[in-house]
Amino acid sequence: MNYILAIDQGGSHTRAAVSDIKGNILSYHCVNGACHSIDGLELSMQMIRKASEFVIKKAGLKLSNIDLIYSGMTGADFQYEYDLLHESIANLNICPNIVVNNDSIIALRGGTLNAYGAIVNAGTGVNCAIISPFGEEFIYQYYAQDDIQGGSALSKKILNTIYNAETFRIPPTNLTELVLKHLGFIDVDSLLMADVENKISRIQRLSIVPLVFDAANRGDKASITLIKQMAKAFAGLVQGGVRKFRMEEVAFEVVISGGIFKGKGSILIDTFTDEVKLVAPNASIVNAIYEPIIGAVLLGIEHIGFEINNEILQNIDNSAKNFGLTRNKNLENPKLNLFKQQI
Repeated sequence: MNYILAIDQGGSHTRAAVSDIKGNILSYHCVNGACHSIDGLELSMQMIRKASEFVIKKAGLKLSNIDLIYSGMTGADFQYEYDLLHESIANLNICPNIVVNNDSIIALRGGTLNAYGAIVNAGTGVNCAIISPFGEEFIYQYYAQDDIQGGSALSKKILNTIYNAETFRIPPTNLTELVLKHLGFIDVDSLLMADVENKISRIQRLSIVPLVFDAANRGDKASITLIKQMAKAFAGLVQGGVRKFRMEEVAFEVVISGGIFKGKGSILIDTFTDEVKLVAPNASIVNAIYEPIIGAVLLGIEHIGFEINNEILQNIDNSAKNFGLTRNKNLENPKLNLFKQQI
């Protein structure tokens, strides 16, 4: 029996799963995330080792039973990074047969059965990939600027909004009270001082992102503006790919994935949908039914040389549900065109 070790590493989580070639996931584990270009290669590999050793042991297997490591990695952008990550995973001495791909590709594979389409994966950062009907592929990588980098960018915008409100450049915002209470500061001056002195950790910064969705759902205008701005920026990535491959009249799926799209309410997805359709009216916005780690499993099975059939799809679906790796339970937007698994 062939066994695949699937890896999904992002800024927030490092996920690992062991699957057989029939799509039966035997074990799954999630630890802290890391990006080699931000947190360092050593931490990135530590998290992969930690998650991998756990799932292999949990599956009742030995390292020698693993035939392939299929990894989707945040920060896998330039060729030298693919080579570096491949070498570093090989040095973990888990399995010599390794595939390194960008995490947006495994997210796309886990979101649609179609051979072409687009994915916006917005978590701690953001990436977007587009595959044309002719197999042409484009991944944004560093072309996605810092000011649209998912939770990292949104947390900065939240703090700046609070500072702007405190200095009367914009009207008061509910974000002030929510963030101060959440982070434990008595006033904005204290928050600003801690920010300037780099005493607010990355984890603390990311933890305030859900608050903007809470405030927006209560009608806070500043929060609504932030969410709409981010939605338009994400849609702009898809619009660029559509123009690049001349897909304006093509019917295709745009998969949305990542923690940002799990935010409460419909403002983000409504705005994103409307903006995408300005350029691609036949596009369908779909939520990835599975977490990206499932995409890594599917791609791993295909890489070994097995065609994905109905039996494998059924096993994948059952496994994903057993391990809580489906995403459709998070949907709140009635406008969303749900991905339909064709088993």
